[in-house]
Amino acid sequence: MFNKEKGSIKNFIISFLLLALIGGVFWYFNQNQDGEISIESDFGSKIVYTTNTDQETKKFIEHCGNLGGVFKECGTTCKPDADMCATVCAFTCEEIDQKESEEEKELILSRYFNEGFDFSLKYPKEDWNNYEKDSSNLSSKFNFYLKPSGIPLDLPLDHLANVSNVSVFPEGVATEGLFGKTKEIDSDFGFEVTDDSKIYILEDGTPFAAYLKPKNYPESWTEDGFVWMRLRVDDLETKCLKDGEEIQGECNPLTDNVEVVQTGSVNQDLWSQEKEIIKTFQFLNESMKGEELLLEGLDGKIESPLTIKGAVSGSWYFEGSFPVVLTDWDGRIIAETNAEAQEDWMTEDFVPFEINLKFDKPYEEGASDFMKKGNLIFEKANASGKPENSDAYEIRVEFK
Repeated sequence: MFNKEKGSIKNFIISFLLLALIGGVFWYFNQNQDGEISIESDFGSKIVYTTNTDQETKKFIEHCGNLGGVFKECGTTCKPDADMCATVCAFTCEEIDQKESEEEKELILSRYFNEGFDFSLKYPKEDWNNYEKDSSNLSSKFNFYLKPSGIPLDLPLDHLANVSNVSVFPEGVATEGLFGKTKEIDSDFGFEVTDDSKIYILEDGTPFAAYLKPKNYPESWTEDGFVWMRLRVDDLETKCLKDGEEIQGECNPLTDNVEVVQTGSVNQDLWSQEKEIIKTFQFLNESMKGEELLLEGLDGKIESPLTIKGAVSGSWYFEGSFPVVLTDWDGRIIAETNAEAQEDWMTEDFVPFEINLKFDKPYEEGASDFMKKGNLIFEKANASGKPENSDAYEIRVEFK
């Protein structure tokens, strides 16, 4: 009996190794002889590599990345426009859906409110940061900016900073304006502007900045207040021209009768994104302030542990909760949790919630004042993933 079992095990091992060898030979010859990855189907905007998804994915990911596509571990084997398709997983490389990408960007827009200067706007919180300086001997500044990689920033930003940003200056700025070629406003920015509003252009006519002065503004603003948008200009050069000829050395456009022009390159897709941010800008009226989100006992200065109570429409909840995120001054998440409904949330009426957050103080002793600021972000639960169902409130806080 013992010898028969031993013989059976030996035969099993031999059979297993033989099958493995055959499988390896089959796999080897299934590859192109020059070492390239085999492709089962190529539909132009989609490649089907294989339905053998037990393989390592690294080489497929690299190949797809070189083509500029998106690798999927469980794609389909069918054409992109097929009405029906078998539910079989396959390694695929698919063209990026630009429409879908834009929707994803819209999903992460976060609404910022400032009741001190009666305005709000939305900006893409995933890639952008915000900074505010609401008390200054010169002027108040509210910056929403795309931080350039590897380049230090001097915050707050003014209108001269070569950084992609949308900024609000409710009291204007106490420095000279930006000199350069301009043209009249030629598109809708979402609110009515005065005739002295303008778009700044590079020497070749490409727009890179806009000065937008609201025609109507609240009492908290001065007549010098404006909204600013700007793109970072790579390889920026500024030249002074007199009678069409470049002049060397310093020049003063106010006294030397010269023209200042800028040259360089910009990301025009980002210009369109900034215009969409500007279109969300609006002034608050009394009925809008605090109407959709009510908070109790939050005076703007916080420390850990933090308990917040408030109320919001039942439409904000999913399964009785919605996300809350706390970030430092640079947008880094330092705590996140869910606001839990304290009553039945299946209603359009206000439903009370409670939040409990624990976090480490995000700055060291002696740090600059701006590093002691952060943002508390309340996000509407959006189980559908549809852009029209997304919303968020962002409140500036100061760490004690």
